[in-house]
Amino acid sequence: MKYWVLIFTACFTQLQATAQKAKADSTTVLYATALTTVDEGNFPLAEQMLKKIISFDSTYVEPYITLGGVLAEQKKYKEAVTYMQKGFALDTVNFSFFLLPYSINLAGAGNFAEALVQINKFLLQPNLSEKSKQSALYRKSCYEFALQWQQEYALNKIEFLPKNLGDGINSSYAEYYPSSTITDSIFVFTRRAFGREDFYESTLQKGGKYSQANLINGSINELPSKGAINISQDGEWLAFAANYPNGFGNYDIYISYYTPTGWSEPINLGANINSEAWESSPAISPDKQKLFFSSDRKGGKGGKDIYVSTRNKKGFWQPAVNLGELVNSHGDELAPFMHADGIHLYFSSNGLPGYGNMDLFVTKQDSAGNWLKPVNAGYPINTIDHEGSLFIAANAEDAFYAADGIDSRGSLDIYTFKIPPHFAPLRTVYIQGTVIDSSTRKGIPATVFIYKKNNASPVGEVQTDEQGKYLITMPANADYTLTVQRKGYWYYEQNTQALTTTVEKTIALKPLNSTKEIILHNLQFAQNDSVPLLQSTATLQTLLQFMQNNPEIAIRITGHTDAAGKSAFNTQLSKARAKYVANYLFTNGIPAKRLQYVGLGSTRPLADNTTEAGRAKNRRTEVEIIPMR
Repeated sequence: MKYWVLIFTACFTQLQATAQKAKADSTTVLYATALTTVDEGNFPLAEQMLKKIISFDSTYVEPYITLGGVLAEQKKYKEAVTYMQKGFALDTVNFSFFLLPYSINLAGAGNFAEALVQINKFLLQPNLSEKSKQSALYRKSCYEFALQWQQEYALNKIEFLPKNLGDGINSSYAEYYPSSTITDSIFVFTRRAFGREDFYESTLQKGGKYSQANLINGSINELPSKGAINISQDGEWLAFAANYPNGFGNYDIYISYYTPTGWSEPINLGANINSEAWESSPAISPDKQKLFFSSDRKGGKGGKDIYVSTRNKKGFWQPAVNLGELVNSHGDELAPFMHADGIHLYFSSNGLPGYGNMDLFVTKQDSAGNWLKPVNAGYPINTIDHEGSLFIAANAEDAFYAADGIDSRGSLDIYTFKIPPHFAPLRTVYIQGTVIDSSTRKGIPATVFIYKKNNASPVGEVQTDEQGKYLITMPANADYTLTVQRKGYWYYEQNTQALTTTVEKTIALKPLNSTKEIILHNLQFAQNDSVPLLQSTATLQTLLQFMQNNPEIAIRITGHTDAAGKSAFNTQLSKARAKYVANYLFTNGIPAKRLQYVGLGSTRPLADNTTEAGRAKNRRTEVEIIPMR
C-alpha cells in the first residue's frame, strides 16, 4: 500500500467509529472491491471505480475521501482537493480526521496558505498521537517555508512548462540521471528495465530532437548493478556508480575513457574516492579537475553527504573532502551536478528547508573556495514530491530532469524546461582546439589556463590529451587571458574581449631552441610609470610558471620605449620596468642567478616612431634566453 493511502487508512480507522449509517446496497460491495484495488496499487482503476460509486450514490462519504488519496498517488492534487471538499461537505463532523492529508493535497496543488490554515486546525485537535503530531509539525514547517520563499523571491508565477523529450529518449521504463556534453551533441542517461540499470546515449539532431537512444557500447553495460552516470563536458569521460565484484563496498564510483576503438574498460577510482560504504551520483567538473559524489560513509553530517575529490598535477585523485555543514544536512544530499560555468553546484536534499521530500538546490563557491548557503529552486520546480537529478545546458537556459509527469511514457521520463533567473547559472562558452609543435605541426600534450581579468590565479585549467586536443569552459561576456604551457617550449598567451561565442583555435608552441626571445605583448604600463597595470597580472603569473616549468634556463628582461621624451628618461624608465618584472619573479622563488634585466630606452625600435601605431610597437618588454651564470 502506498504512502498516501496509508495516511487515509489511518484516518478511516478513527472515522469508522462514528461513520454514517451502513450501506447495504451494491455500492458497498463495489467500494470494498475498490479498496482491494487500492491495496494492489492499481490507482487508475481504483479511480475509475470510486468515481463510478460516487455517480451511483453522491451521498456516500467514504469514496470521496478515498478518491482524494488515490488521486494524490497520481499527483492529481487539484482534483483530489475538489473531491475531499465534497466529502467534507457531506460529513462536517468527522472531516477533522482528514485535515492532515487534506493540507498535503492543498500544498501539492500549490495552495500553501490554505494548507497552513488547515494544518494549524489539525494541530489544535486534542489527543493527537505523537506520530501524527510530528508529521503535522513537519508539514507545517514546509508550508511556512513555501510562503516565506514566495515572499522573499516574489516569484509566485514562475513559468514552468516541462516538456517530455519524446520517444527517442523515453520509454515505458524509468529514465533518469540525464547529462550532456557542452556541445549538447551527446546525451546520456540511465534506464531501469527488466531488473537492471543500463546506460544509454543519444545524439542531438537538426531541429532540436534527439535520435533514438541506444545502449552505450563497451563493457560498461555488461553487469546489471549500476546507477547514476555523468559525461564530461568534452565527451571524453564517463563517470558512473556500479556494484561490481571488485569494488570496495556497496556501490563505488568508476570511470571509462573514450578511445578510438570505443569506451575503455571501467576503472575503479580507488580508495581516495570509494569506501566500504555507498558511493554514487558522480559529477565531473567542466575542467575535469574535481569529482563530486554522494556517500553515506562514516563521519558525514547526516545520512548521505556530498563529497569532492580533486585531481593533482600528476592526474591522481586526492582524498575526498566533505562539502561541509552549510551544504550537507542531517538528511540526505544526492545528485550533485557542477554546471559548465565551474561555479554553480546543483543537488537535491531532503534535510535542508524545503517543500518536503527531495528538493532541488544550488550553491556556489566564493573567491576563497567556501561554499555559500544553498538556494531552494522554489515552487513549482520543487513540490511536495521527489525532485531528483538535474542537468542544465551551457546556455544556462535549458534544464533536464527526471519526473513522473502526466504525459510520461511510463514511470520516470526525462523532461526539459527553461530555468528561471533566480536559479540559473552563468551562460557558458568554450574554447577548443589542438596544441601543436610549431615545427613538426603535430599535436603535443600541454596545460591550458584561463585567467580572468586582473586575477593572478587561473579560473580554469585543463590538460590536453596525448594528441594535444583541449576544451576549456568559461562564463560568457567577460574578458579572459588564455595561456598554454609545456616544458621545453615558449608559452602562448592571448587576451579575449567579452567572449560571447564558441572559439576553435589551433595553438602552435615554439620549442625553446627555435627562437631566443619573445615579446610580452600583454604586459602594459601607464604612461611614465614602472608598475604594470592590474590587467597585466596574468602575464606576470604566466611568465613565472614558464620559469618554474623550465628550471634549466636563465633569461634577460629588456625594457624598450618609443622615441617620445628625453633619451635619458626613457632609458631609466625602461630599466625600471624590466627591473619590476625581474623582482616579481625573484620574490616568487626564481633564483637571482637566472635573472638579468636591462633598459634600452628607444635605441632599438621595431617600427617608425613617427606614427602612433609604430610607437605602440616600440613600447615593449622582451624576454631572452641567456646562458646560466
